[in-house]
Amino acid sequence: MESGKGKVGEYFVCLNNSFFFINALRGKDNTFIFADISQYRPVFINSNSMALEITDNNFASILAGDTPVVIDFWATWCGPCRMIAPLVEELAEQYKEKVTICKCDVDSNDALAAKYGIRNIPTLLFIKNGEIQDKQVGATDKATLEEKIKALI
Repeated sequence: MESGKGKVGEYFVCLNNSFFFINALRGKDNTFIFADISQYRPVFINSNSMALEITDNNFASILAGDTPVVIDFWATWCGPCRMIAPLVEELAEQYKEKVTICKCDVDSNDALAAKYGIRNIPTLLFIKNGEIQDKQVGATDKATLEEKIKALI
């Protein structure tokens, strides 16, 4: 839709190294004039995630497996969650034969988050034989997560 100042529509943009669809007015000089900054919708580019998606429906079967499990409780709107997401993906690839690394979106799977008493995100649970062995609340570095995974296996 054209307006007197430019074109109104939905645009795919990169802001602070994150990708979003935004509703905006783009000026004739190609600068954006945001119509509503709260209308950002995050876009996740990596569809080949190594970490499994764990949900309220499949968590029992994942935990019943023979390998230890790491669950990353996160949300799309959580900055620290997005910050550690690449680390979780790297570790999922690195330890894919030894540990099952899963991601649980707390907004879509509230029963699972409630089951484990998740109040802050990101929270990573390190589970072996159905029992929580360790927990990481908040963002951290790869070395700390790797140390906890090594202790689990």
